[in-house]
Amino acid sequence: MKLSHATVLHENFTENALYHSACITKYLLKTPQKLKAESSDHDTAFVKLVSEINSDLMVKHKAFMMSNLLEKFRFLLPQDYADKYTTYKLQNRLMSYYGDSIVIQPQQGQGKSNIMFSSSISIGDAIKAASQLKSELKIAQLDLEIGSSKNTTSEEQILHTAANILRRDIHSLDLKQ
Repeated sequence: MKLSHATVLHENFTENALYHSACITKYLLKTPQKLKAESSDHDTAFVKLVSEINSDLMVKHKAFMMSNLLEKFRFLLPQDYADKYTTYKLQNRLMSYYGDSIVIQPQQGQGKSNIMFSSSISIGDAIKAASQLKSELKIAQLDLEIGSSKNTTSEEQILHTAANILRRDIHSLDLKQ
């Protein structure tokens, strides 16, 4: 089923609009079942995400990158809904769920993910978490470098093999004539 541009704009407007209390009740009564199913899928995925991270967050005082949490959350959602969910929505939902028990710290610089951690974290735990995140970042950067060097090597190997094939074919043509 293909949606028209006007339908998509209307759905985006109605999802993001602020309503008078009587109007929101009327709107919610007319809400299609698809949105209710989507909401229950989001609820199920959110409960699974919280159960996965709760111990690490609240007991072990680990810090989480919001981008990583969003990736985990999207993995738990059905394919149809995964792309619609944003970091902002997840961040608000986590803040609503945990309240003052967590802190979401924005990072300086464009494109850097916010960090979420327990508000009861000590300075020592914060240093340990920062060190852990730094080492994870270094590992990710090394993986990227290794991946790009593998691509370069394989491209060089392909070019080398192609050159050998061309030389062999040219050499065989010279011998025949």
